[in-house]
Amino acid sequence: MRSRVSPEPHSGVGAEASRRRERGTIDKTCGPDFLPVTRAVQAGCETEVLAGVNPDESAESDGQLMSRRSDLLLRSMLAVGLLAAAGTVYWYGVGGGSGRRAPPPTPTAEASVTYPSGLVGTARCAECHAEQAAAHAASGHSRTFHRTRDSAIALSLCDQIVEKSGVYERFEYACDEQGLMVGIPEFFGGRLFPLDFALGSGDHAVTFLTLQPSLQGETLGIEHRYTWYRSRNGLGLTPSHENATPGLEIEYFGKAYDEATARRCIGCHTTAYELQEHQLSRVVAGVQCERCHGPGERHVAAVANGRTDATGLEIDVPRSAAEEIALCGRCHRMPDDVTPERLERYPPSLTRFQPIGLLRSRCYLESHGQLRCSTCHDPHAPVTSRSREEQVASCRQCHDGHQGSLCRELHETRCIDCHMRRMELIPGIHFYDHWIRARLPTSDPAEPPTQMSGDPHATGSP
Repeated sequence: MRSRVSPEPHSGVGAEASRRRERGTIDKTCGPDFLPVTRAVQAGCETEVLAGVNPDESAESDGQLMSRRSDLLLRSMLAVGLLAAAGTVYWYGVGGGSGRRAPPPTPTAEASVTYPSGLVGTARCAECHAEQAAAHAASGHSRTFHRTRDSAIALSLCDQIVEKSGVYERFEYACDEQGLMVGIPEFFGGRLFPLDFALGSGDHAVTFLTLQPSLQGETLGIEHRYTWYRSRNGLGLTPSHENATPGLEIEYFGKAYDEATARRCIGCHTTAYELQEHQLSRVVAGVQCERCHGPGERHVAAVANGRTDATGLEIDVPRSAAEEIALCGRCHRMPDDVTPERLERYPPSLTRFQPIGLLRSRCYLESHGQLRCSTCHDPHAPVTSRSREEQVASCRQCHDGHQGSLCRELHETRCIDCHMRRMELIPGIHFYDHWIRARLPTSDPAEPPTQMSGDPHATGSP
């Protein structure tokens, strides 16, 4: 059941927060019961003793501060485990400030990136491949990952409220210098949970992710309960969260995924990153050139040395349709990423994983290695860069009317409408079914097309 979301920022949240501060419920940003979020908050405290921190250590780096946040939250999760048997609601959150809420920060340009070994960056690629780089910059792939402090969409949620509905309580959003945060006043008072990362281009949606340590010391990815959807210009439940029941208290804010799943999520929205002690560093945000073509250092060196005949050998370029589909399938999913039972059943929810459908299509199987993703899509440009007429022309390359290859219904322009049905899996978000086939009215699976069934991250979901 979806929660009702105010279409505009809730005008009362700032005042309500101020009243709670006046009552003393969220102005204690120092001490072991709250998690400091910025040095500015620390500076506003009457004392600099933060959860046993020596005052002389207050000039710590951002990395040290974030590490301390994780350490304190780990302690809170231990406390949750100890108190769960008694049914106690107890969670160490982020203090809300020491006087008044800071105005929403302005998105800033990403700091200069220190590239991991072998990478040169998209700007270097653009020196020779300007046309492809310009097309890519306009595509969703180029903007699939932000810190929430740098995401205009995330910062638009400052002071928003999601009203209580169904099994979920009222969610209140706030911002500070580090980005977006959320609180559930009914359970946690004024304590706030950080939403550190925004995943998705925003063409359709943006989902929020937070990394925290588990009791076993591995990194958990907490996928936030609510996602921003462009179709509604606001928040709605994240797919597969409709009936999610929190186990740990931290799961009131979203689903907890193991480290392998969290790494895969981040890896498919970035070009490179490092994850150490539950913190991300050296992030190359977005799906940039070297995410698909591999590190470009040797390629650039070959060009600089005049080895133009060998440059193609120093960069990854798919040589066949199978290689190209497998490349896209690293993130858009391959058949091995779902269970055999689900593959056989092929519910509508699989249509969001385009390579899975394409690989079982007769068009692909009988194309003698010709049909691939780039037959219809420019891999460097937005999906809308090729018109419907251009895509239908790709169909006509084979289905040209000879030897009965033209549609038996004698349609010449409705290839996609009939054979790659458009399905609304999430309200306002449509996918085209890439299992290209003739479909009878009774051939559709029973699952309603408006349901995003199953966990999109798991291999064994329905």
